[in-house]
Amino acid sequence: MIAELDGSSHPVVALLTDLPALQLRRGDVGTIVHIYGSSHRYEVEFINRTDFY
Repeated sequence: MIAELDGSSHPVVALLTDLPALQLRRGDVGTIVHIYGSSHRYEVEFINRTDFY
């Protein structure tokens, strides 16, 4: 669902699919701010010109 764009401690990622329920579209860029254990669940912050998600 996301593709890593860099190797930093807070990786920048881009969506590979639309998430209309969250008003996010393929290509939107966000930053991983937390990784939950080894279960491949991430907390990602997305930003656009008017909102934080």
